[in-house]
Amino acid sequence: MKKLFFLCTFALGAIILLSGCGIKNDTSNLYTNNVYKYQLDLPSGTNISEAVQSEFTPAVSTKLTAKKAFEKYTGKICTKIEYKGGVIYVSAPNNGARGADYVFCTTYPTGVGTDTKIVTRNENININGKTYDMQITDMNTDGMESFSIGEVTMDDGTFITFRAKPNLAEDFKTIIASFRKTK
Repeated sequence: MKKLFFLCTFALGAIILLSGCGIKNDTSNLYTNNVYKYQLDLPSGTNISEAVQSEFTPAVSTKLTAKKAFEKYTGKICTKIEYKGGVIYVSAPNNGARGADYVFCTTYPTGVGTDTKIVTRNENININGKTYDMQITDMNTDGMESFSIGEVTMDDGTFITFRAKPNLAEDFKTIIASFRKTK
């Protein structure tokens, strides 16, 4: 009886610990951010992480220190979703325009040379029942791996961006289109 009680207590503790991290990727592959009130449907094989205190910096626009900003907004201000070698960042409205006031919660190209072919286009994406304009930039450099970057800002200021291989851009758009507000 003591062993059964111990096993049940241990299992319950593990469940509480995992749910306390805010990562909910159950069998239906649903991620819920219970602080900023949204959900995303995710394919299997995703890795989810949230900002940690060491990633916070003081914002120029406020007098909050990095520590105070983390205490006020929590790591849930920036959710990182890794999938098939690409990444999606969801930055809550409190993180400012383009997702970088407190935590750098965005993806931008690094090391782009003058020989890089850059093609930018706009595409419609339906998120939470509303059509938004998503800017997608394809980058291709001879001899290097090509990639696409997409970004969209929703009416409430939520900023979502992705970086993926061009052949996976549609998969990433589908993930982003599954974004919905919760209560």
